[in-house]
Amino acid sequence: MMTLKRPQVEEEIRYSVKQTCDLLGISRDCLLRLTRKGSIARYKDATGGFFYYGKDILSLFDNAMRS
Repeated sequence: MMTLKRPQVEEEIRYSVKQTCDLLGISRDCLLRLTRKGSIARYKDATGGFFYYGKDILSLFDNAMRS
């Protein structure tokens, strides 16, 4: 279950997969499912690692709380 407290993030800052999971209180598997479903955008950096922007984390959280 996702955390009930809105994550304290900066909209234009990049967050790693681990940070995103910790901020939302979800597992990596859950984050991957949400990404594949199109609920949150995932980006790839120059080294091939994935990250999420704070604005997308907040959007996912806000949409989940409305449901």
